Amino acid sequence: MRILFPLLCSVAAASTAWIAPGAIWYDTDGKKIDAHGGGIVKMGSNFYWSGHSAENQSPMMYLSTDLLNWKNFGSQDPSVTGMWRPKIAKPNGDYWKFWAASLSGPWNGGTDIAPASTNTYGSQNSLELTITGSKQTTYIYMGDAWDSKGGPGSNYVWLPMAVDANAKTVTLQYHSMWRVDINTGEVSTATSSKRYEAEHADISGRAVHADSEVTFYNITGTGRRQWLTFHYTVSSPEAGDAYIFINDSPTAINMSDLNSRAGYHNAVPVYLVLRPGDVNTVRFGASGSHGFNAIIDAIELHDL
Repeated sequence: MRILFPLLCSVAAASTAWIAPGAIWYDTDGKKIDAHGGGIVKMGSNFYWSGHSAENQSPMMYLSTDLLNWKNFGSQDPSVTGMWRPKIAKPNGDYWKFWAASLSGPWNGGTDIAPASTNTYGSQNSLELTITGSKQTTYIYMGDAWDSKGGPGSNYVWLPMAVDANAKTVTLQYHSMWRVDINTGEVSTATSSKRYEAEHADISGRAVHADSEVTFYNITGTGRRQWLTFHYTVSSPEAGDAYIFINDSPTAINMSDLNSRAGYHNAVPVYLVLRPGDVNTVRFGASGSHGFNAIIDAIELHDL
């Protein structure tokens, strides 16, 4: 198979400022990125992300200069039916996570890279990427969050890794929103521009059951996609889901369709379009089996 590398030095103006593990990631055309189980290579100032589409397993190609905003160059070979790429890290002369001085062994070690209860934050590893910056080197874990059908919950979990070459350990550093400066290698996390507390909404200080909702008023919108973080917990992420209504839309949106980490982490960023100005209403509710509930603390907006 021949992979085509578009000879471009830049992509469209930035529209995404953060990596949000598990959240739907949109390309520069506003479509959901569809590149699972693949890899990333850097050529010049461009990063090329290849992976297979969820619908027909055709190899897709995306281009970015900042690891945030990706331009879709479509299928590279429709005749190929899959593209899964296991990787091996060799940062200090040894091959590890299970390590050895030679690929023929013997092999030693092996430790969890995330708490066992998280199942690697609901993802399976696709690749690792090293950003060698002017101030630090950052290692990035790039995982697939696959919902078994390639549906809305099939997204991506990218996280920086803490690498201890002496102890030969790798630990994922979980951030609900983060980014890496590809020039310096420095990692930063999102800051708050405005926060709407639940006590100022219609229902305060109680769990949201199937027969109740919390309504937040006067949410500030930009008229284009923006990040909102919902701070909430659920009684059991396997027993139900939270949902939202935006303004006068009659259709509920399940939080897990916007971010596969919904219910598993108490800060759930989603990328939504709101009306410009302090005019938006967000209704938050929950549905599930008997006894399922969600407790919402706040909705947060973020600085760029």
